[in-house]
Amino acid sequence: MACQSRSESPGRGSLDLDQRRTHLAALTHAPSADDLSVAKLWTIRRVLSLRRREPALFAGPYRALSASGPHAHRVFAFQRGDGLITAIPRLAVHAEGWRDTRLTLPDGEWRDILASGPGAGPFHGAVPLRDLWAAVPIALLVRA
Repeated sequence: MACQSRSESPGRGSLDLDQRRTHLAALTHAPSADDLSVAKLWTIRRVLSLRRREPALFAGPYRALSASGPHAHRVFAFQRGDGLITAIPRLAVHAEGWRDTRLTLPDGEWRDILASGPGAGPFHGAVPLRDLWAAVPIALLVRA
């Protein structure tokens, strides 16, 4: 079945699939957070690409991870199996606003596949969220 260039969703406006394809083709690095729809598209692409390359990372039980500090209640983080961690903010706070809030990672070194440069890690121990989310306000960590 051929994919139409526009799609309708209940309760939402139309979706221009041709425009999405153009955005996907142009995305080589994390987009600006100014365009959330493109940022979401980029993130989904990265996650699905990792799942295609390494499906074993997405197998195994979920285990909640704990944050500590003044904004610990705003952190949603879990480990999947032994080699994948997802960490996202529950409520928006700019990276500088996380102050002394930290996420405690399981033993080992971890790198963020959604970030680049120094923001990609490696991370270990109790990581300041302002560092973990400095580049992109979501982290998808794999063992380094």
